[in-house]
Amino acid sequence: MINSSISLVKKHVIGPILSIPLESQPACKLLESDLMKIERICLEIASTTAAKRKGGLIIIGNTTDFTTLFPDLFEGRFISLFEPGVKKILEKLIELDGAIVIDRKGIVRAFGAYLARQKALPGHGTRHAAARGVTLDPGIKAILISEEDNKVRVFEQGRQVFQL
Repeated sequence: MINSSISLVKKHVIGPILSIPLESQPACKLLESDLMKIERICLEIASTTAAKRKGGLIIIGNTTDFTTLFPDLFEGRFISLFEPGVKKILEKLIELDGAIVIDRKGIVRAFGAYLARQKALPGHGTRHAAARGVTLDPGIKAILISEEDNKVRVFEQGRQVFQL
């Protein structure tokens, strides 16, 4: 099920985004496949979280518009999403209040992050408002896991673009 869901996301969400030339995105010097790997890993974390009937929010992109709610577990080191064991750690940290922020190089910039830019989404709570608000900035994606309905939603450009 996860593989077919990931294939749908690649086709309908990631594909159109990757049609924007990477060189026009100044902070990103990655190959398309690296960005797809980051998004795939984040969707796997989101699916695992939803299966546990928990909520969470993952931000992918080069944003600095957040403050952290918890002390730095990584003690100032840059931790890559691709390092062994990091995915398992993030599966636990996502259950904390706040978002996980991962830049476009796969570096975990924060967990328990409070996102300053929020835009209310009628009928939904603060996670949805944060996902909508932060993605108003170009090149930022949010993967939201709703604990109410156990759905995974992808936001981009201030709107929901996909749901698993």
